[in-house]
Amino acid sequence: SSLGGEAAAGVAWGYKHFGLNLEYNYAKNSDFDSGGVMFGAQMRF
Repeated sequence: SSLGGEAAAGVAWGYKHFGLNLEYNYAKNSDFDSGGVMFGAQMRF
C-alpha cells in the first residue's frame, strides 16, 4: 500500500540521515500504521 511505502521511506530516510536504530523501531511498531511508526521514530530523538 502507499502508506506502507511512505512508512518504509520514512524509516529509511531517518536511518540514513540520523543513524538511529529505526529498523528496530519499525519492527516494534509493525502492527501500527505509518503514523504510529513515525511517531515512535520521533520519540526516539
